[in-house]
Formats: sequence, structure tokens, C-alpha cells
Amino acid sequence: MSVDKTQKKELLQAYKGRRRVGCVYGLRHRPTGRMLVQHDADVQSARNRFRFFASTNTCPHPCLRALWRAEGPQAFELVVLEELEKGEEQEERAFREDLKTLEALWKEKLQGQVL
Repeated sequence: MSVDKTQKKELLQAYKGRRRVGCVYGLRHRPTGRMLVQHDADVQSARNRFRFFASTNTCPHPCLRALWRAEGPQAFELVVLEELEKGEEQEERAFREDLKTLEALWKEKLQGQVL
């Protein structure tokens, strides 16, 4: 199926105009409830990346490697703790800084549960 120039332009505009949502998420170890807290500028990318890691049995982070190898990917789940929408006029750098700050707040909030 070929896309003509008009369709291509429309698709590009739709992509650029989409709502940008970042998140703070946790990779939760199901047996203990403890989690690794991180952030990502695109919530769907974080989900897709975790699914890929689980399907290929590759560990997403060095500090989880021993648990991942011992118990497998089924012992982990991705939990979105909070989503943050990028403002229309907000610069990318400011958006990422906001996510980083939000991550720090969640780590503080979940003190005893963070890996």
C-alpha cells in the first residue's frame, strides 16, 4: 500500500499533534512488592519496552538482573505510578526535568518499597 504525499502530510500532522504523555513507573517485583522507580517521556514506550524485555527474557536494569535471572520475567510487572502531560508550550528539557522531579517524589513516598 502506497501513501501519497497528501496522506503522508496528514499522518505527520496527526503524529506531531498527538498528546504527549510521560510517566513515572515502577518495575515491581511481585513476590516482595518492592520496585525500581523510573521515569520516561513517553508512557507507551515504557510499556512497549517492558513487554519486549519480558518476551525476550532480557533484564531491563542491572540492579534487577539477579532477581530476573532467578525468578524470570513473570515475577515482574510494570506499574504506572503517575502520568504527566507535556504542556503545549513546554520545552522538552523542562518536561524531562518535571518527570525527573516527579520520580524523586515517588522514590521518597515509597521509601521502604524501592529497590
